[in-house]
Amino acid sequence: SAAPSAPAPAAPAPTGAFDALAGTRPRIRRDVLFTETPGGVLFHNADGGFHLTGRTAYRFASLVVPHLTGQHRLDELCAG
Repeated sequence: SAAPSAPAPAAPAPTGAFDALAGTRPRIRRDVLFTETPGGVLFHNADGGFHLTGRTAYRFASLVVPHLTGQHRLDELCAG
């Protein structure tokens, strides 16, 4: 007779920052706007904001913001 099989190993614990966040569903609030600036893009609302710098920052924001609805997991967004 065959020896009993060992139980399946548990899923590995998240090891990196991405793995820890991969299952989250990012969303951007409806009151947040983004505006192109000479150095990148400014995300802002009535309470404040932050500047993301880079030559293609505004293009990146234009492509990703419509998908930040809370309906898609981070790993799905990164997979395309």
